[in-house]
Amino acid sequence: MNVEFLVHGTLSDGQSSWKETDADYCLRFYTPTTTNEMMICEVEKREDGGISSYYNYLRYNNLTALSGRSGSYFGITVRVDGAICCDVVNMYHLLDTIFTKCIVGSILDVKNNAYFYTCNSFKAKDSVLKDIEKKFFGMFSAIFISSDDFLLISSYSRKNGLLNLNLDDVTKGQSGEILLAGNRLCVSPLFPAKQFQNVQSQILAIQNEAAQKIKSSQEDCAKQIQAKTQEMEQANTAASSSKAQLKQEIDLLRGQLQAKNKELEDIRAEFKKQKLNTEINQTAKELKESMMKLNGLMADRFCEVDALNTENGYSRCKKNDGNTQSSFLSSYWKPISAIAVVLAFAVGAWFALSVIKSQDKQITDLKVQIEKIQKQSEDQSKGVESNPERAIETKINDPIAPSYDFKKLKIDILEKSSTDAGLKINHTYTFRILGGEYPKDGKWTINDTILTENRYKVVDVVGTELLIRYLTTDGRVVSCRNIKVVK
Repeated sequence: MNVEFLVHGTLSDGQSSWKETDADYCLRFYTPTTTNEMMICEVEKREDGGISSYYNYLRYNNLTALSGRSGSYFGITVRVDGAICCDVVNMYHLLDTIFTKCIVGSILDVKNNAYFYTCNSFKAKDSVLKDIEKKFFGMFSAIFISSDDFLLISSYSRKNGLLNLNLDDVTKGQSGEILLAGNRLCVSPLFPAKQFQNVQSQILAIQNEAAQKIKSSQEDCAKQIQAKTQEMEQANTAASSSKAQLKQEIDLLRGQLQAKNKELEDIRAEFKKQKLNTEINQTAKELKESMMKLNGLMADRFCEVDALNTENGYSRCKKNDGNTQSSFLSSYWKPISAIAVVLAFAVGAWFALSVIKSQDKQITDLKVQIEKIQKQSEDQSKGVESNPERAIETKINDPIAPSYDFKKLKIDILEKSSTDAGLKINHTYTFRILGGEYPKDGKWTINDTILTENRYKVVDVVGTELLIRYLTTDGRVVSCRNIKVVK
């Protein structure tokens, strides 16, 4: 049984072989592969008609020629004429030992797990390679001594099949059957082992099952979300309709209230212009009649008489003329006139007050009715927010409810100077919201701890990050600010 030891690879000038034997055959390994190290086993018919089995130990991807040319490869080929070496695993280990113990350090140098050729020609290392070849045959003879290590080749039919196996998965019987059948066998410790492939298959099956469950859950969730969305849309539609109706009622009542207010103002103005004057005129008329009666009584009492005048003789004059008459008018007529005027104003004021009270009662009734509708609107709004599924059965919020723009708001710290890098330890600070309107019934927190007021005394360790937040009653963040504790 003849055995040949061949060395080949990519040098500075390209692909090269140490011997002329099978140089054309070795050219097929010039093209690199993605696997860094492997051994390709196959049976080939030689040009002289003989049949041989080849075992090609190859290194790719991390080799460089002496000239600096990258992408080189290195190969050791063992040719066995007329027989197949069934112990492929020991053949691989033999050639791997030759490479690591003999080739590296003479033909190749290694640095940072990368290999570099030390020559531009295998002929320049001829003596070295011959010595390596001698060591190879010595080890070959010592390893392959069993009768089942080789099978004679009686016939040959190439099928071009290729099987990649991890070294741990190769047996003598399996490798012999593959090569005798005319197929190629590629072995490497870098190929996935069957046990690993089985685990991968199990993992893949579990992943597929989990993916299917996740997909099913996602579809169920999507259906539920769609159903809930439709319910929300229906609730919003019903709420919008009810909201519009309540707004219309509120607008109508507000219009009625404005009309009543206007009517009250008109009544008050008319009272000032006419009603009061009418009452005063009526009272004056009644007083006029009394005055006419009084004048008649006074005429009877103070009628004209003849009187002796020492200077002019007799002349006509009134009874009780002079001081007596003046005294009577002063003591009797003036009090009566004052009492009559006071009575007239009192009667007019009583009438105006009764009219005003009647109008105020109507306005009060309208305000109570508006407050009831607004309370119903607020109760419905709270029901929609707490339970959207019952939004159709509840009232909606007042359309004039306030809205806030939280983006414009910021937290200001009153006692902090603009030159301070943070909040000083053992100092007390007051917080406030600037930038616009915001809900006043919120709460302040420091690192999720709720404060009883908008003040905080710093007792934290220097360097602690403090997160100051102002939250609404339902937990929404109105504004927040990060700041460190400093000395």
